[in-house]
Amino acid sequence: MNWVRAIIFTFTLTIFALPSIALDKYEVLILHSYSRDSIWTDLIDQSIKKYLHSDRNHLDVYTEYMDSKRFFGQDYSEKLYNLFSIKYSDRNIKLIITSDDNAFAFAMKYRETLFQNSQIIFAGVNGYHNEFKQKYRNENNYTGLVESFKIKEMLELSQKLHTKANKFYIINTIHTPSGQYLKKEFQKSIIELKLEDKVEFLEDLSASDLYKKVKTLEKGSFALYGGFSRDRDGNFLDFEKNLSELAKHSNVPIYGFLKYYLPYGLTGGYFTSGELYGKEAALIANKVISGVDINSIPIVENVDAPIIFDYAKIVKYGLDFHKLPVNAQIINRNNKLLRFYEEYTFEFWFILFSFACLFISLVVLAYHFEQQKKHKKAVLRINEQLEERVEKRTRQLIEQQSKLINSAKLASIGEMASGIAHEINNPLTIIDLSAYRIVQMADNEIVLKSAQKIKLTVDRISKIIKGLKQLAKEDASLTSELVNIKAAIEDVISICKTKFKENEIHFKIDVDENLKVHGAPVQISQVVLNLLNNSFDELVQGDTERWIKLEGKKEMDIVEISVTDSGKGISDEIFEKIMEPFFTTKVDQRGTGLGLSICKNIIEHHKGRIFVDRSCPNTRFVIQLPTA
Repeated sequence: MNWVRAIIFTFTLTIFALPSIALDKYEVLILHSYSRDSIWTDLIDQSIKKYLHSDRNHLDVYTEYMDSKRFFGQDYSEKLYNLFSIKYSDRNIKLIITSDDNAFAFAMKYRETLFQNSQIIFAGVNGYHNEFKQKYRNENNYTGLVESFKIKEMLELSQKLHTKANKFYIINTIHTPSGQYLKKEFQKSIIELKLEDKVEFLEDLSASDLYKKVKTLEKGSFALYGGFSRDRDGNFLDFEKNLSELAKHSNVPIYGFLKYYLPYGLTGGYFTSGELYGKEAALIANKVISGVDINSIPIVENVDAPIIFDYAKIVKYGLDFHKLPVNAQIINRNNKLLRFYEEYTFEFWFILFSFACLFISLVVLAYHFEQQKKHKKAVLRINEQLEERVEKRTRQLIEQQSKLINSAKLASIGEMASGIAHEINNPLTIIDLSAYRIVQMADNEIVLKSAQKIKLTVDRISKIIKGLKQLAKEDASLTSELVNIKAAIEDVISICKTKFKENEIHFKIDVDENLKVHGAPVQISQVVLNLLNNSFDELVQGDTERWIKLEGKKEMDIVEISVTDSGKGISDEIFEKIMEPFFTTKVDQRGTGLGLSICKNIIEHHKGRIFVDRSCPNTRFVIQLPTA
């Protein structure tokens, strides 16, 4: 066990023999000129504490607020001295970081007696060149950042934005050291830019008078805000509330220099910020804490101040976006399209113009395309109309040619009929006279009836020959008379009855006795006879049920005569040709092909028509004549 005790003893000695690695304590005091609730002060304080650090020392950081906006004077300074001497008499404050003028002046005045000649870093002293630089020219162990506003640059920009402004205003109290310093800076830039005749300072006013004044500022002008934390009556004015009231009452844009004022009504400006001063002061402090000689660190006189504008205020006061500096930041602008328009106005209009030209070109092309379609349709329609006209004219020519052929054929028939009539008339006369003598001499009733029949037949043949001669001449005048249809076809019926009966063809007659037309009775009966004979010729060789029906009726102002048989109708193949001369469907040359053609010609001369009823399942020919 002795060897175990030896190991433990050796390890213990080794531990206690190691050098101490405890960090040295480094005490820092942050001294602010104003109160804790000042946004500017809070931003500086937060930024200092965010960036202040040391790798070699343990930092003890103390923070004090002088609240010198509300409490000031020599008595107040002495009381602060007494308070701090009680609090820090046993402290070893090695470094003091101050914000704004009053804290820097207090620290420089009492650092030897109160803080053991501590090193000082100031942040945001705006009266350094006018007061402190000369006063502390023989002092050392201090450095910092001068609070500088870009007043000249802001005046130049505001003149550019308000070219028609005859006047502008500077809102800046003269009842604080900072306000007095800023007035001198304003005056210096105004004189340099030769704007003395245009400016009016709003500086020695009560808060209520200030708010009334901003309501009456000249239209088209503008205002610069330096600060107004204390009014003429000595009242402390809260930065945020004061600026919000000013912006609410003002009818012109207000420009400023401190970024934290922007949300409370400023339109824009060259803005410095508490965060930036606090950060830079902390970075300098880190160097000093690490051992860098503070006297080797130069005082920073120009801190960056970006240009920032509030979009809502730009719109409210009608400012021209194109006059803003190209590096200006625009806040509170959410519309990306509008932002693109503002930043790329020329490109936006160029693209829009290009699209407009393209659209117009498309419209023109579409219009021409539509016109071409219309012209094409018109040409096609004209072609169709021409084709229809040509077709119609061709049909007319064919019909006229057919009529001419028919006329020629009928003329031939007429000539033939004239020759036949000439040759037949003499025998007919002899037959007629012989029949007459038989009638005179016969005492047998049968012979007498036969002789009378011969005489009637001769008369009929004579009338037919006469009708053929008239038919051949279309311009020949017909002997028109009032015709009773039933009476006109009586002979035809009597002739056909016997023939139909002998061939077992059922013949049905249904003709109104009062049907009357104007025309030639012989020709009308000839047409009916021809239709009945055609039906007979088609049925006589058939084995099925055979019948023929002759009907006559009146339909309004039309007399309709029809011949229907038990046939199966007219085929499509011969339908178009059935009325043509010399066309026949009869076998063994039993037909001349003139029957229906002559019938058609006769009926048309009577201003009627003859046609095949295709709706009837059987064969049905219809004659229509105007009623008398």
